[in-house]
Amino acid sequence: MKNKPLTILISIALLLLGGLTTSLHAKSGIIYGTDKLSSSRTLCVVQDKYGFIWIGTENGLNCYDGYHFRSYTHSAKDPRSLCGIDVITMLVSKNHELWIGTGSGVCRYNYATDDFEKIALPIHEKIHISCLYEKSDGGILIGTAGFGVFEYKNGKMSRYLKEAKVDGASFVNALMVDNSGRLWTSSYMPIAISYRKSRKGTSSKVYPTSKGQVIDYVKTADDNLLVLCTNGILRYDKKTDRFVDAGFDLTAMKGAPIRCVSKTNRGDIYIGSRGHGVFVIYKGTRKAVPVVLNQMPVMSKSTVNNVCEDRQGNLWISCYQTGVYKLSVHNDVFGFWTVEDEGMPQGSLLSAIAPYHDGLLGAVFNDGIYAFNRLGNIVNNGGEGMTVNSMVCDDKGRYWACGGKQIWQYTPIGQYRQVFSNSNFETAHLAVDSKNDKLYFNLIGNALGILDLKTMHTRLITIEGKGRDRLNNCWIQHIMIDRQGLVWVSTADGVSCYDPRKDSFLRYGWTNILKHHLVYATCEDR
Repeated sequence: MKNKPLTILISIALLLLGGLTTSLHAKSGIIYGTDKLSSSRTLCVVQDKYGFIWIGTENGLNCYDGYHFRSYTHSAKDPRSLCGIDVITMLVSKNHELWIGTGSGVCRYNYATDDFEKIALPIHEKIHISCLYEKSDGGILIGTAGFGVFEYKNGKMSRYLKEAKVDGASFVNALMVDNSGRLWTSSYMPIAISYRKSRKGTSSKVYPTSKGQVIDYVKTADDNLLVLCTNGILRYDKKTDRFVDAGFDLTAMKGAPIRCVSKTNRGDIYIGSRGHGVFVIYKGTRKAVPVVLNQMPVMSKSTVNNVCEDRQGNLWISCYQTGVYKLSVHNDVFGFWTVEDEGMPQGSLLSAIAPYHDGLLGAVFNDGIYAFNRLGNIVNNGGEGMTVNSMVCDDKGRYWACGGKQIWQYTPIGQYRQVFSNSNFETAHLAVDSKNDKLYFNLIGNALGILDLKTMHTRLITIEGKGRDRLNNCWIQHIMIDRQGLVWVSTADGVSCYDPRKDSFLRYGWTNILKHHLVYATCEDR
């Protein structure tokens, strides 16, 4: 039978030279403040087609590429700089353009030249841009504070409509075009305004709202409209042409005013409040529940200006005077804790680990072996004073540890027995072949050892052997056993592969690969 190809991933030093109705429980969170951003007074957050996170603040624009932040600001001497210092709102259009609305006008980001193109408005004044919205035909609607609504379409800017004759109509805080083509706007007054354009002109209608100023509009699956106001949620009923209570339970918000609204692609609605954290209404439910981290509401004392869900499901929460809070609602790939958290001396070294129930066994250098749960808390300890360099668990649940000039069999209740000792050389690395009851280890600078776990007989393979059983290099860095039972030995001079069945290092026709390279470890892929 022919051997199937085997892929081995090799890490070498050379490469090293060249990151629902119950509460939504977040897994981890991190705040980015003035140490990363141009200002902690953040106002808006969006994600672009490249996955970059853009964060608008009162003192410029920031871009996060997953590794680093870079900032953009306004310069009166540079016409290609950001068109204003304070970034109020942003929009990523369907053709992947990044639009930025500031307190002094609107501009687009140019990815090719890493600068900005200012889009001139037909009024020669610095205009405060309050909101941006893209229509189904690609036209960009631009809401302003005091000058109404403009539209940028096919390279031209024009006034979109004549505002309704009501106080505050030209101060546009929200924009949305419903499925019938009507434009809905809001202002600083407790009203909602609808506009319908036709060949005869533009008609408008003003709807008083019983729950305060309109923050934003959200389309529903049944072709109705949710109107989120500072003090609650209304629903527009097309049949009666009226606003009625939407019937959502906002008890968890404890009367906190609504500051911002964000609807995800799944249909969940995130609500940012003023001074009481972030809440979510899951699709198909009618109850707002808090977003919490470690049993506490997220940013419960901050004014939340914007909530953005990125493509990985992370929440980016813009908190005024705090910065932006990245919140992961999924399990992190890596958890993090330190042995110092459990009262051990600062600088304690965790020299070896092995899986144990829902946690791990950890060997603290010169201090023994401890059992940790998944949160990093010590649940048991034993082997006090042992110096452990390596530890493995076999398929039978037996633990093996080596250190100094000894190898022990260890039980998590603190019992251990010596199974090997050498008076001249220390042991450093272990690998266990559970199927054949063999434990492989090294004597530093001397040999590869094989311990038969049935007979407790030990055999040493050194560089002084002859022929096929000769070890290529005695400075072993790592030992790995693959699915076929082959033993891969990483050394200071490449990698060797030992075949126990043939007692040979010539399984693949060579005694070592990656000669003249210090190889730290090998790993078999799937």
